[in-house]
Amino acid sequence: MGFFVNDQSQICMFHESGLYATVSGTAVWPGLVQSHDIDTGINKEKLRYCGTSTRNVGRFVDTVEDHTGTLSMYPQDWRFLFFALGSVVDGGSPSPYTHVISEQNSGVLNGYTSGTLIPWVSFSLEDSQKVGITGANFIRTMNGCVADELTISASEGDRFVSVEVPYIAKSCIYTSGAPSTVTEVTTAPYLWQDCKVYIPSGTLVQGLTGFSWHMANGMVPKHYGTGSATVEAVVPSTRDYDFTLDIDPDSTQRKAFYNQYFRGGSEFNCMLHIGKGTGSNDLYLVMSGCQIDDMDDPTSNDGAVCTESITVIPKTASAAVDDQVLKYAAW
Repeated sequence: MGFFVNDQSQICMFHESGLYATVSGTAVWPGLVQSHDIDTGINKEKLRYCGTSTRNVGRFVDTVEDHTGTLSMYPQDWRFLFFALGSVVDGGSPSPYTHVISEQNSGVLNGYTSGTLIPWVSFSLEDSQKVGITGANFIRTMNGCVADELTISASEGDRFVSVEVPYIAKSCIYTSGAPSTVTEVTTAPYLWQDCKVYIPSGTLVQGLTGFSWHMANGMVPKHYGTGSATVEAVVPSTRDYDFTLDIDPDSTQRKAFYNQYFRGGSEFNCMLHIGKGTGSNDLYLVMSGCQIDDMDDPTSNDGAVCTESITVIPKTASAAVDDQVLKYAAW
């Protein structure tokens, strides 16, 4: 007997190609994973029926399966932004490679997996809890994962930039064998001081103390009549963004935020830049057609300065990345 100790756990990612939910290639290091929560729903139904001569449940029946999870990490690249937005063009040469990430609409083939139901770009996650005894490991592989949401956040107090990816999977496969071999990436994680926000584009937001950029794909898992208990397709519905900023406000910018953008309703473009300042490890996340939807400016006798929280709602988003990763896509 042995205990499953957290320091022996491993998370790795696989691209998918060919048929939806089919693993392709070797294991990929996903980032500095902090947690991975898997929710496997077998959806057992309790049946009561005449003839049991008891008040108790007569039998349990396994119905459709719903598999979801949430991956949380300190990112070393922006691969999961591609899985969330849906489209990437990889290019460039070493130092750096480039990745142009853009929105994918429903009904457009993703180019990596096939099928008449036009599956969204997908990935697999292998979650290994290792015990050091042959045949006693606890390994679950989530196949056919699609990013339902993605959040990028950081703050003055947390130091590290975080990414959280709630996803919907087609199936969960269990094994007790050997985990896949994956090579750790040594690229440094992104830090709070690597983050800058521009509103409008070109104008640096002064006094930024925290932010959270969130997108939701509105993925809907569909169980069609195919003789299988697992999800047949995951269909994207409406896409939504919100970008929340915490600020120690500058007097000049505060007037524009409140009077021109919040009260006046003017649309603007804005940009989140996360980078090391070397020109070879950067994310430029551009948002267009933005409006300030909410603005909180409390007055208090506590604290060193007045604070402000604003929520920006973009219409569209895209990203340009330069880093040391050759391909974000499957090939």
